[in-house]
Amino acid sequence: MKKVLCVLLVIVFCFSLIGCDEDYSPSGNLYTEGEIKISYTCSDFRGKKYQIVERQLKDLGFQNIELFPITDLVIGFFTENGEIEKVTINGHEDYSKDSTFAADCKIVIYYHTFPSSGSNSTKETDYSEGNIKISSTSNTFKGNNYQTVQKQLTDLGFQNIEFSQITDLIIGFLTSDGEVEKVTINGHEDYSANSTFAPNAKIIVYYHTFSPSGSNDGQNGGGNSGTQQTQKKNKIGDAVTVGNFEYTIISVSTAKKVGSSSYHQIKTSGTFVLIEIKVKNIGSKQETLYESDMKLIHSGNEYEIHDDSWYWDGCFSMLANIGAKMEDSYILLYELPEDYSENDYLQVRGPSLWDGKADIYLSNK
Repeated sequence: MKKVLCVLLVIVFCFSLIGCDEDYSPSGNLYTEGEIKISYTCSDFRGKKYQIVERQLKDLGFQNIELFPITDLVIGFFTENGEIEKVTINGHEDYSKDSTFAADCKIVIYYHTFPSSGSNSTKETDYSEGNIKISSTSNTFKGNNYQTVQKQLTDLGFQNIEFSQITDLIIGFLTSDGEVEKVTINGHEDYSANSTFAPNAKIIVYYHTFSPSGSNDGQNGGGNSGTQQTQKKNKIGDAVTVGNFEYTIISVSTAKKVGSSSYHQIKTSGTFVLIEIKVKNIGSKQETLYESDMKLIHSGNEYEIHDDSWYWDGCFSMLANIGAKMEDSYILLYELPEDYSENDYLQVRGPSLWDGKADIYLSNK
């Protein structure tokens, strides 16, 4: 009897080992369903702009991506418009960087945004009138330069774009000249990122500018003109003055990896953009140049100097003190999901809060 009992115990123990072996995964990957490796965790996505993450996931090969707006923003200060809260895959948030999925797995990107006008509902408004998907909301366009928005809409295929000036600027500090307030389509501004329209849908881009009697920084003022105004376009090689800082972009280059392999090297699946820039302090006292004074605007989205810039000798990081009448050159490192275009620009600020900002396009023409 004891022999039989021992044999039974051995058999049960063997089965338990087999069961454990089936559940065991040395990589921690519990969602292996396909051939696409995610290479991210849910926390890696948090805080990024949903447009960038959506593009990254599509570039990886995922085909079933949904956007879920969380309409909880009031002023967009602590949390930015379009900032991601979480990304779920097949309903899960606890996937690892080694998890793999099928191309058609369901991905939902939850992001923060402002409530639609007059409604707290996240239900999408359906304006299906054609075959052009807008992929943006009126709030997404807000704060961008009207020329950038025009390019985005034109590239999508829209043909009937008008402009309406809001001539309320005095010094152009809190709001820049040419900054978009809203974009209406067929009279609506509560369209969703999944709305579709006909190519001839009437689009009006409302943007801020100076009054005809005030400083217009090269723009012609005057009423609600339906045509684009002529504006000086700063480019590579131009000396652009903002307050006591004079900025000059010397060159622009791209790379897939930067840094010394013997010390530290960072790589990207997108594109590193390296901007060589000269900054001169034309004032009579020392001024401090900060990272936040120089932001890259790509496809209407704002990019900060890369967090790991300090690892690489020669790259600008955090801040620099520039003496009176002195100048220095720096390399600005930005990471984009794709290559830059001549419509992208560097937005620069002066050392004083009242100096405003200026745009320098990454182009020689």
